[in-house]
Amino acid sequence: MSNAGQIISIRGYSTDIDAAVEDLSINNADNDYLTQPGGVGLDIVSAAAGDDVGSTGIEIVRLHYLDTAWAQQTEDISMNGAGTVSTTATDILRVQYMEAVDVGSGGVAAGAIILTEDGGVVSTYLQIATGGTQSQNGYYYVPAGRKLYLSALYPAVLAAMAEETQLHLGIQRLADANAANVDAIYIEDSIEFGVTENVAAPALYFNPPIIVGPKCRVRMRALASAVNQTLSCQMRGVLVPDTHVYRP
Repeated sequence: MSNAGQIISIRGYSTDIDAAVEDLSINNADNDYLTQPGGVGLDIVSAAAGDDVGSTGIEIVRLHYLDTAWAQQTEDISMNGAGTVSTTATDILRVQYMEAVDVGSGGVAAGAIILTEDGGVVSTYLQIATGGTQSQNGYYYVPAGRKLYLSALYPAVLAAMAEETQLHLGIQRLADANAANVDAIYIEDSIEFGVTENVAAPALYFNPPIIVGPKCRVRMRALASAVNQTLSCQMRGVLVPDTHVYRP
């Protein structure tokens, strides 16, 4: 594994943020998360025939995931439109994100593309929205031997907001890198922003950075004072060896 830093972008988006806190996810609800202790294979499928090799939408999707050793891996998957394609990998322990690496003339996804459980279980682990090129589920897993320095958050309000509506976003990280993957072991960092009535919050720069250790998950969570609000966020950071010492 290279000792060089790797820039990481974590994207979250929702058109249905309500008064109860939930994941900032394209699913418009809390994400489904892989929780099994061993590796599995997964399926990918589009809602549109146009996401296919030689067609107008996304032709090839790259899945970024962690294997059973928590090592970073990728697999390029050739789309088959509304036909399900299984991953070649069967050692997928946790998924990070997926992105288009080859597109047709349309340049974006023709339909919603979802990553789900092998064998037809209805759980959406990642999703590329219609018209998008990258998943926006608002979470990321840090591989073994690495740590993530979160350095900035870029929020954007993408829809008209009700008068005096406020949106808030919190960032959570796993409290214990070796614990089971359940909500009860999450802590919330004291990082939050608010926006009011179509006034987007400025970018937040974390100084010092939020440091997330190996085998931990970053999770963006949001709530609003009025229902059906829309928010998009991108969090940026750098992945470095876990032996790296932060010096301000």
